[in-house]
Amino acid sequence: MSVVPVAIAMVASFISAIGLLSISAENYMYGTQFVVINLSILLGIPIVCYGFLPVFYNLQAMSIYEYLEKRFG
Repeated sequence: MSVVPVAIAMVASFISAIGLLSISAENYMYGTQFVVINLSILLGIPIVCYGFLPVFYNLQAMSIYEYLEKRFG
């Protein structure tokens, strides 16, 4: 599949009906802590995409355990 349908499917799975209903309750209960968690996720995604995923892709590794097995035997 191309990038666009996969991206749309991922966004749809992240934004579910339960998520839409619970976000307002989370903000009411925990305040800005919920916002800080989401901002840290936004900062972590580029690190994973540009730091870790190219290494896994080049080694054709599917998990961290497979990477460690290839690296350390």
